[in-house]
Amino acid sequence: MIDTLLQYEATWSHLLLVLILLFGLGILLRIAHRVLRSTDYLPRYTKRLREAMRIVLIVYEPVALTIMTSLFVLVNPVLHGIITFIILIGSIGIIRSYLSGRVVRWDADLKTSMQITTDDKVGLISNLGRVGIRIKNEKGVQYVSYRKLMDDGYMLSSGDFGGRYHTIYINTDGSTQTHDRTVSEIEELILASPFVEADPATAVSHDDETGIKLRVLVRDQQHLTHFMRSLRAKNYVIRPQSESISI
Repeated sequence: MIDTLLQYEATWSHLLLVLILLFGLGILLRIAHRVLRSTDYLPRYTKRLREAMRIVLIVYEPVALTIMTSLFVLVNPVLHGIITFIILIGSIGIIRSYLSGRVVRWDADLKTSMQITTDDKVGLISNLGRVGIRIKNEKGVQYVSYRKLMDDGYMLSSGDFGGRYHTIYINTDGSTQTHDRTVSEIEELILASPFVEADPATAVSHDDETGIKLRVLVRDQQHLTHFMRSLRAKNYVIRPQSESISI
């Protein structure tokens, strides 16, 4: 088998064909995973299939990259072997974080909106990247590599806390164009704000002809104060009335 492998002569057309096949298979796997996540048909079996597909996706990407790298080297073993070796040495830290991420992502509980505690950082997971995660807290958005997560360890919780939903009213000049632009700007501000918690109930909508209504979830009154201060810094006029609901 080794002799056969050594005698195999890969070409650029082989590399391109395998790239297209692997890319297409990856898209099909992701579509299948999304379909399984959105269906409740035969829940007993769907749950198992959903978990199996999640694991397949975790393993598939590094396997596909390994296959592509091997074919690239086989096209020109000497030159491409040297190039691959230099790239691997130069990006060893990124590769270690990436592989650590494959291991860490095996944990099904590690997902966005979960509260994570690691080393000196505590907050909600806002993004799961390929080499690290982004944690949203009162200090802003902090980045932690998967390699550091494995070295330091981490603790997950559901993120449940005694926060409050707050409804905030903002005045506009009444024009439709201004309304739409303001809604878009505030939505971006909410996404970037470390003081507003990630929650499906968060919403920005038209209140009436002269205003916009925000529904946001914050951890405490101080976070609400900071968020409203950031709105005023953008010259938004906040109406005095407000509502809040404890959770």
